[in-house]
Amino acid sequence: MTDRRLGSALLGSVGLFLAAYALAVAWYPGGTWFDRHSVGYDLLRNFVCDLTQPIALDGRPNPIGAFFGKASMLALDAGLSFAFLGALRLGTPTRALARTVRVAAAVSFAGIATVPLTPSLVLGALHTVAVLTGVIAGLFAGSFALALLRRSPFRRISALGVSVFVVSFADAGIYAWSILSGTTPLALPMLQRVALVLLVLWLAAIGWALFNRARLVR
Repeated sequence: MTDRRLGSALLGSVGLFLAAYALAVAWYPGGTWFDRHSVGYDLLRNFVCDLTQPIALDGRPNPIGAFFGKASMLALDAGLSFAFLGALRLGTPTRALARTVRVAAAVSFAGIATVPLTPSLVLGALHTVAVLTGVIAGLFAGSFALALLRRSPFRRISALGVSVFVVSFADAGIYAWSILSGTTPLALPMLQRVALVLLVLWLAAIGWALFNRARLVR
């Protein structure tokens, strides 16, 4: 696959995520982990995973919204994998490093892809394992991707990626603490939303760089 096609695939994944996410939000009946009777989707208090639930947190059926919610997560998951592969193209990795990133990216993809298939209200333990597996493997692959971008002509993309991983590390830490403590702090969904926005921007930046690489490196 050429750089241009990989960039197109990455940008397409981002576009598909945004479209499916918007539809999932529009169809979500209501309810958060803080208020089961709230109406609609709360961008500050709902988690992204809430959109994948076949039964919303307020108890109402959510079959259409759950379909789009799962589609959005799978699209984002694919985009993240494309981004890791794209970082290998934009940088100059050793053969061992490239293999390590590909393996970690595959584990991350499998973990995140399992998240929408294991609703937290039905398969809570498996959902937690899927989230932590996907996030930890993704952060591992991403740290190497950032190092590669840092030493490439695309340093600004690396700087944006650092902000993604700082927020994601903080959110993952709070998530692990919430599992152990049995509480759900409001900071958790709020940080997740910030991380999501930064991640989408980072993916789009890598996709754009791949798509226009020949022109940008002149």
